[in-house]
This record gives sequence, structure tokens and C-alpha cells, in this order.
Amino acid sequence: MADAGAGSDLPITITCHPAAAAGPARFGSVPRLAGRAAPLEGSGADISLDAQLEQVHTDAFLTASSAWAATMGTLPLRGWLYPPVTAPDWFPGAGFLDVLHQARTPAAVTRLLHAAQERWMTCATVGQVAVDTWTGAIDMAPALASQEAALAEACGKDLEPAPLAAFVLDEETTVRKEMLSALEARREAHPETTDDEMRLASTLWSKAYYQAIAWREDALLLTFNTGDSASAQDARLDTLRRFGLALPTRSWLRSWLDRRAGTPQGRRPMLVEGEILDHMRVIDPGAFRQLSRTVRPVVSSLVERRDPHDMYDLALACREAVHTPPSHRQTRTVTVIRIVTITTLAVLIAGLSVVGDALELSVSQRWMVVVGSAILGVLASLPYDDIAEQFRLRPASMTATLNLRADR
Repeated sequence: MADAGAGSDLPITITCHPAAAAGPARFGSVPRLAGRAAPLEGSGADISLDAQLEQVHTDAFLTASSAWAATMGTLPLRGWLYPPVTAPDWFPGAGFLDVLHQARTPAAVTRLLHAAQERWMTCATVGQVAVDTWTGAIDMAPALASQEAALAEACGKDLEPAPLAAFVLDEETTVRKEMLSALEARREAHPETTDDEMRLASTLWSKAYYQAIAWREDALLLTFNTGDSASAQDARLDTLRRFGLALPTRSWLRSWLDRRAGTPQGRRPMLVEGEILDHMRVIDPGAFRQLSRTVRPVVSSLVERRDPHDMYDLALACREAVHTPPSHRQTRTVTVIRIVTITTLAVLIAGLSVVGDALELSVSQRWMVVVGSAILGVLASLPYDDIAEQFRLRPASMTATLNLRADR
């Protein structure tokens, strides 16, 4: 990322600790930046990038991070926090190394994570990412209240909220490790609590935490849930509902009638074309910046109307921004179809012009020839790429969900 050049800035702001560095300076300090532009006027002292590295290079920070769990497969402490890695293509160091050079020791993982953190600092020094001061001043109470309402809606009249869900929504702390410590203290008093319940409770509180941050920044929170397959989610739907992480299923007819009647959809997730996630992984920073401006009307309409057709518009805009080339097989198939239809049409027209007078065709047969020629002409001129794209966006092929709320 640091090699992309200063012109390939990312629409990301890193909020930083205001402390000064205790050790030797490596990256120095940078001024607070207002987005991509000049230093923020009246911003005060510069932000020390070396101080940020001192904070995130500590063993306590690294060994409790999701990056450590994804790289090593588990955490040395709080192993319950992330589920065991079961992906067939995972190996120690996945995401950083190849399968022939795995990270087999904690020291190797530490070096990988340190290098990744330092690349972020390099980006900050050249202005590819903006930096600002983290004040920690977020109001958790409204976000927790919003999650309580979501929990009540998820449980409905047929389920009781999980006791652990109600417990974690009383934690108004803005420090995640304090919430985790509270969960572990409660588990000591209730040893029957499972690792899965602990993770679900942590996820519920984290949703409120991220919502509070989004509200403070006057931003819209988008949450993608792609961890479980649809069948796996259906099998444990009641469990997820008792933690406010899923809603009761409804028939498509009920959903359609509600949309036609203008009934508010509440916190119900909307289906998203799964390929959109792949596009977001490979999109160029400049293209993403342009896309974010282009789709603002679509996102506003999505929030107000919650119409699935707006989601289709968003998915198509993402495809256009990425410009994914068609596969060789798709191109070959389209070419063969066009060649066959055009050739058949040409042979038919030429044959009729040569032997038309010799054939004794009735009026109905002549009309059949005309209609057949028209059909062949239409088949030859069809935009097969566009048709295939629309077909892939049909509701039955949707593979991810987007939890989008306009609470404020």
C-alpha cells in the first residue's frame, strides 16, 4: 500500500493516541489532516507516529488482536474470543505468506504484524491516509439502547433474550477490554456459559460500540455478515435471535406486501449480491473514491425506501467501477452463439431469395419464415454480457446480507 504513491490516497482516517513517543524517532510526526487536504487549522501539536507504534507493538496489544487470531488460528489469552479456524485453505501466516513459508512461531507472527503496522505509518507520512486525534469521547448509551430495541425485535413474542445479552448491554464502558473482563467475571459466576455465547455477547456489544463511533462521526454504519452459510444460520436462528443478531424469517409475500404498503422495515437486513465483496477487495483507491460519490443518491434512496432494486443499482455500479473482464469461456460462448445465429439467418435469407419462387409456401408458412428470421436477428443482436449480469443479480443468487439502519 505504501508503494502506491502519494497520488493514490485512501479515503481512510486513522485516529491516533495524542501521547508523545518515549523511544527513538523513526517515522517522526505528521500534522492532523482534514481528509486529503492541508493540515487542519488550529489542530495544535502534530501527531507522533512513533507513539502509535509503541502502543500497537506491545505484546498485550498484538496477542489480543484479531490479526493475531487470524494468523495463528487462536489467541494465547482469551482463546474463546474467536472461533477455531476451520477453513481448508488456512495455514499459520495466511494473508502474509504462502503455504510453503508458514509462520510457525509467535516471533515470526510478531515480525509480520510489526511490518504491516509500519506500512500504515509509512502511508501516513506521505499523506495516503489521514490522521486525527482520538479523544475516546463517544456516547454509548444511545447505541446500547438501539441494540436493546434490536434485541426485543429479534426475540419477538416467542423468545426470551439471552441473560448474557441483557448483561452486556448494561456495559457502558468505551474500552473493549473492560467489557471483555466483565464478561469473563460473569462467566466465573456462571460456568455453564459456553464460548459461543461469550462470542455472541461480545459481538452484540461491539455492534453498539461501532454504532456509537459512526454517530459521533455523522457516518452511516454498514455491517456485512458473511461468516455463516445460510443453512448454518437457519440451524441456529433462535440462538442468534436471542442475542439480537438475527431476525425472524418472513415469507417473500409478507415482505413484498410490507414494501408495497410502505411499512417500515426496521432493522431487517437487505440481501446483497455476494460478488460485491470481491469487488471491494480489488477496487483501486481512486475508483472507490469516485464510486462513493456516484452512489450517494442510491445509498440515500436505499436508506429511505429500502427497495431491493436500489441494492441492484449499487451492485451494478460496483461492477462498472471495477471493470471485471469476462472470462474466456464466457467470451467464447457469446461469440459462438452470435456466429451460429448470424450464419443461420444469412443462409435462410439467401436460400429464400434463390429458391423462393420454386417453393409453394402458404401464407402461414411465409409468416413463420418471417417470424423465424426476426427471432434469429434478435438472437444475433442480444447483449449477452448484460443479460448474464442481470441474471447473476437475481434474488436467488444473493449470498450476503447488508445490515443497514438509519437510526439517526
